[in-house]
Amino acid sequence: MSDNSRVRVSIVGVVIVALFSSLLARLWFLQMGPEQKLRAEAIALSTRTVQTESPRGRILDRNGNVLARDRAAWAITLDRNLKRSTRDRVLGQLSETLGLQLSDLRARYESPRQSVLKPAIVALDIPYDKRLAILENQDAYPGVHVELLTVREYPEAQKLQDPTLAAQVLGYVGEIDRDQLKLLQSKGYQAGALIGRDGIEAAYESVLRGVPEVETVQVDPTGKQVGSGTVVQQGSVGNDVTLTIDADLQHAAEMALDAGISAARTHQDKSPAVAAKGFSLLKAPAGAVLVLDVRDGSVRAMASNPAFPLDRWVGGISQADFNSLNDPANYFPLVNRATQGQYAPGSTFKLVSSLAMNMYGIRPYNVYYNDVGKVFIGNDWFYNDRSTSNGSVALSQAL
Repeated sequence: MSDNSRVRVSIVGVVIVALFSSLLARLWFLQMGPEQKLRAEAIALSTRTVQTESPRGRILDRNGNVLARDRAAWAITLDRNLKRSTRDRVLGQLSETLGLQLSDLRARYESPRQSVLKPAIVALDIPYDKRLAILENQDAYPGVHVELLTVREYPEAQKLQDPTLAAQVLGYVGEIDRDQLKLLQSKGYQAGALIGRDGIEAAYESVLRGVPEVETVQVDPTGKQVGSGTVVQQGSVGNDVTLTIDADLQHAAEMALDAGISAARTHQDKSPAVAAKGFSLLKAPAGAVLVLDVRDGSVRAMASNPAFPLDRWVGGISQADFNSLNDPANYFPLVNRATQGQYAPGSTFKLVSSLAMNMYGIRPYNVYYNDVGKVFIGNDWFYNDRSTSNGSVALSQAL
């Protein structure tokens, strides 16, 4: 064999060895290289984290009376892994047995706020006889469970027979919405979690909320749970919050405010703009009462009217009730007019300005002022009510 032939054979041999080496290297990489990564991905795809909310803390008045707390409630839940036809049949049977609207049961089942890894809560506060009817005929209700859950209740409101007691002060609890979930997901909140939506419930959410129980569960490729879960974080009850509110004084303030508004609606509206059009009664649509302790400035009572029954939110508010609370014709009961209402200060502000004038010697309390019905300040005239001229007035008379 000539030298040139040997060189050519050697080159071909090197190329063949290189090609086989590359092929073997690639095969090894595909089999062994990403093993750890693929194992981690497989574990992530086959396990899910399920979170169960712990009871919230109580809200107490200054005397230790319970304004809000969690209570046990019997609920009906429905599994997620039922066939559509079976699910529809079961929901129809539950509607008849429980005496509830099928549309309401279906809406709760399909609510995006409930976790898809837990049975859906379709009904709450189920009486004993109806629970028994389901449990005795379990075969007729596949996928249906009778469970004991916790919901909010308002003992002091029940005792005083005042369903709206401190409604705007306490606020309410509801399922977390999509926007809140984006902000709070890093703090352990999940879809379906309950969260304070207004008032004290919202302001002290981090205090009242308990530590949720967290468990990991195995799921099959379709996302259905396989076997029992493993608890990785034990839950604990939330902390209590004590207010300066006095429940009895709060109740009295609300009753007085309601009576005052009702009485105002029996009087004629004599304002010039209305009187010119004829006889009309005062609308008196809303009002507020704030009672402060002069010794320390603490709030003893904060009433706002109109108000709303707090128990409307227990177990999830219906769309009809929610629309009613946001209807302008009902004067927005969710608004706390003691803190959110925007009103002209009126004569009550005289106390502030008169104290300032006396403190700095601008106009002593015993000096008379000739009130001609208007005063020029800055670049504008400011007028009395109906431009009334009161003549010579001292501070005591003005107040």
